Amino acid sequence: MKKIAILILGLFIGSITTTQAQTPNRTGLVFNDDTYDKVPHLPVYEGKKYNKVPPFVSLREYCPVPGDQGNMASCVGWASGYGGLTIGKAIKLGIKGADKVTSIAHSALYIYNQILLNPADCESGAYLNTAFKLLKNQGDCLATDFNDGDGDCQKATKPLKTKAAKFRIKNYAAIFNYEDDAETKILQTKKSLADSMAVVIGMEVTTSFFLIEEGEKRWSPALSEDTLYRHAMVVVGYDELGKEFEIMNSFGTDWGDGGFIKIKYTDYAKLCRYAIQMVLPDGKGKGFSSADDSNRLEGVFEFRNITGYQNDESGGGSLEQGDDSILTYEPMEVVYDIKDRVYYEKNNRAKIGDKFQLVTKNIPAGKNVYVFSINPENTLRVHWPKSSAAHYVPSKFAEIIIPSKGSAFQIGREGVNILCVLYSDLKITDLKERNKRVQSAKGTIYERLQNGYGDLLIAPDRINYQETEMNFNCLLNDQNNTIVPLILVVDTNEK
Repeated sequence: MKKIAILILGLFIGSITTTQAQTPNRTGLVFNDDTYDKVPHLPVYEGKKYNKVPPFVSLREYCPVPGDQGNMASCVGWASGYGGLTIGKAIKLGIKGADKVTSIAHSALYIYNQILLNPADCESGAYLNTAFKLLKNQGDCLATDFNDGDGDCQKATKPLKTKAAKFRIKNYAAIFNYEDDAETKILQTKKSLADSMAVVIGMEVTTSFFLIEEGEKRWSPALSEDTLYRHAMVVVGYDELGKEFEIMNSFGTDWGDGGFIKIKYTDYAKLCRYAIQMVLPDGKGKGFSSADDSNRLEGVFEFRNITGYQNDESGGGSLEQGDDSILTYEPMEVVYDIKDRVYYEKNNRAKIGDKFQLVTKNIPAGKNVYVFSINPENTLRVHWPKSSAAHYVPSKFAEIIIPSKGSAFQIGREGVNILCVLYSDLKITDLKERNKRVQSAKGTIYERLQNGYGDLLIAPDRINYQETEMNFNCLLNDQNNTIVPLILVVDTNEK
């Protein structure tokens, strides 16, 4: 009897072990907060249209047929390359429909094979940030050029680097911090989707996630479930009515709603730790561009003289009431000097004690902005961006308000103050060194700017400057000259 009991028990245990081993597909994301912290993060932008999102957004028509990562821990490659990059390209080229988008899809394993933590182990995972570094520095080839279905994590990628280079992303940024509250995570994800940018996420998932059957449309993890796995996927839509996001997975089309699943905002905010968006380049001849695609740079710069707070119907209030009120202002009147290539205050009314804000807006999505000032003592101070922040503007509706929406600078010294905004198609990687050259140079402010940025500045005769507004536009036809400066000179004499 004892022998029989042992045999039956052994079979029962074996059955349980087999069932558990088959439950989870491979995932592959490795959480590492230090590496995520090193990803440039989107700073706080203002703008009524930017902060107001539509009630429903879906990028699903731009998605390829969801792939199946099988037993490889390659979810990071599927989410970033096959998912995020492909969706971004389809949107840019106006290609819709799963089959058509799949025909131009990018490779998952071209990325994964180069970033997996243990090159000898196809079941080892990867960090999310390393995928985006590779996409920016090297690009990604097409899935048709690199067979993602053969399950070979050691397949050579070098022969395809020339093809991959045609599809390098321009920029990327984390859209929230992992410690942000639920409201911030939800709103930032919706903003990105509203700007037609899919969000590649790093999320904790529970066992029930792997048990989702074909045809199920929603995943509602129980509060009692443990988060045992980390997984990379792509957020492709949201619905305010249902308070839910839609996510594209990499478990094939016989999982969930054809490879997609919806999740409540609250569950998303609880489980999602990382979220990154990517920006694709503009201009003719690029792998993501159509033949008639043009690359335009434009922007508006305002010097706002703060007059008070608008906190009641009469607009009354004082400047000491705090950051929760809305500042009222009058824009400075300016005039452009074509000889000096700068704007001057028209009526010379600025004086010591005046409070002001610097605002720039109407900037094409994906373009980079830099703001610095030089005071009468020749001290150069960078106001935008901060050291750990992304340099690019994520939306044409985003506004940069310096120092912030509810605060202001104050003029404290007599003399000439110079305010400069640089609008750049590309990220300036050596900003500190260039600004040192500007600060140490002699001559007019434009001559000093030439000393630091001359190799990158667009010729003035190619820029259309408005005479009485700090406003410009131009076409970018040169890959080397990519910066337009807006310079304001303010003479603050004591009056």
